[in-house]
Amino acid sequence: MSTEPIGHARGDEPLFPMPPMSEAPLRAAVRRLDPAEAVRFEREFHTAWEEALLSDGTVPMHTFLHRWAIFVSLRRVPARAAR
Repeated sequence: MSTEPIGHARGDEPLFPMPPMSEAPLRAAVRRLDPAEAVRFEREFHTAWEEALLSDGTVPMHTFLHRWAIFVSLRRVPARAAR
């Protein structure tokens, strides 16, 4: 996914395809949608990573990825984001 400015789309069309539910594509999508939220993404990513290491489990990272996939899914379609 590129970091080019978001293109113009009708309200019911996505601004870009839904990225895979993994860290790097979601990071790029969040950065494109809302640079201010990218700061929160990074903070939450590091928190989830530390929790995963301490718990020796993957649940914190899965939860983090799911939460940010929902964020991207909602905001990449302007009409959906407006609701």
